[in-house]
Amino acid sequence: MMTKHAQLRRPLAILAAALCLTSDFAAAAEVDADLSRRETYVGLPVTLQIRINNASDHSPPEIPEVDGLSIRSSGVPAKSSRISIVNGRRSQSSSLTYSFSITPEREGTFTIPTIVVQADGRQHRNPMARINSKLTTKTKIKPTNRPTSRNRPGKQPM
Repeated sequence: MMTKHAQLRRPLAILAAALCLTSDFAAAAEVDADLSRRETYVGLPVTLQIRINNASDHSPPEIPEVDGLSIRSSGVPAKSSRISIVNGRRSQSSSLTYSFSITPEREGTFTIPTIVVQADGRQHRNPMARINSKLTTKTKIKPTNRPTSRNRPGKQPM
């Protein structure tokens, strides 16, 4: 006679075996974001990459405008797919990577707000990010009222 514990084990074992024998597992969609660096200089861009993994349906990410930053898409998203079969078991994954070039237009600390991406009917939120921008000797603003050879008194343009 089987105990109650043994009676529960058998259906669970059968269910586990059935799950292992299925050829595909649908992985849940994931969205993550990365900045190439958090410190930069005025005029020197950083790259923001947003990866959407294992999504069958998604909306492209929209980056909100940030005062003092120029944000531009770097083109079409990069697509990657992987299929592997090990001991008769098939698994697959896919990803889309959207890249954005972010260029500070002035010195300061800038906050990129939370980015929301719809993937497989769910909203995925990436936390806000901060970028610190500094001036370099090459990007320091030069006064425009300084006399030059063209606008010196007594000299006529040629």
